[in-house]
Amino acid sequence: MFSFFNSTPKPKLLVTPEDKTWIESNFEWMMHQYGVKPLLLAPITTTKGPFSRYHNRIAESLQYYMEEVCVHMDVDPDEVALHLYSAGDQGELDGPVRINFEGGYSMGEYHHRNNLTGKYDIHINQKITDNIQAVIATMAHEIGHVKLLGEYRTTANDEMHEYVTDLTAIYFGFGIVMANTVHTRETWIDNKGYSGWSIGKSGYLPLELRTHALAVQAFLQGQKAPEWTNALDKGPRKMFQQALAWLHATGECDATLPQARGGRATDV
Repeated sequence: MFSFFNSTPKPKLLVTPEDKTWIESNFEWMMHQYGVKPLLLAPITTTKGPFSRYHNRIAESLQYYMEEVCVHMDVDPDEVALHLYSAGDQGELDGPVRINFEGGYSMGEYHHRNNLTGKYDIHINQKITDNIQAVIATMAHEIGHVKLLGEYRTTANDEMHEYVTDLTAIYFGFGIVMANTVHTRETWIDNKGYSGWSIGKSGYLPLELRTHALAVQAFLQGQKAPEWTNALDKGPRKMFQQALAWLHATGECDATLPQARGGRATDV
């Protein structure tokens, strides 16, 4: 009697049914493209593991970070050439694909294989090299272009390409930094001593979609409260927990792990 006073509110789906289907069907596609192993590993963080190093000298360690991102995304680091640029000189090469910051500058650029070197040219804006999570998220997005464009899985003419590129970075374990860097704060000071700050949106996928994708990853791993949850910033963490609670409460996930004999998930 009066049990409704103690009832727990039912978790709410944070994305539209169409966006939910889009995320989960793309995860299914990626399982067949890349195997399930990347989806079953814990997402990377910048507080432990290889990406926890050299935070006091990020700009000098960009090559190290790029090589680690390549390894995590199954791309040969020797196939990638890393470059720095300033906000005013991007786009020197033809045909770049950029990840943009709403404040008016690009954070990174991908260029197809260089005809002279045979490598993919990845450019990172030096303005973000004081933010380790922005650096890693941008690199993961740009290497996502290698997986999709460089390995001929899609074309830049596909209107959804940039969104799938963000999702690819999440699939390969960069969901935490992708969620934490949706809204990036920038401070500045000019030569007259005036200072200020701005907040812009980086990347393409909205935060709701990024956290739902991260929740799908945890759900497929069979986790209800992953130990890495606290690596998410407060806003993304709350959304992730709600998305994961909804998946466990309903069991409605269109992405399913392929099964081998004996009921164990396997690569496909």
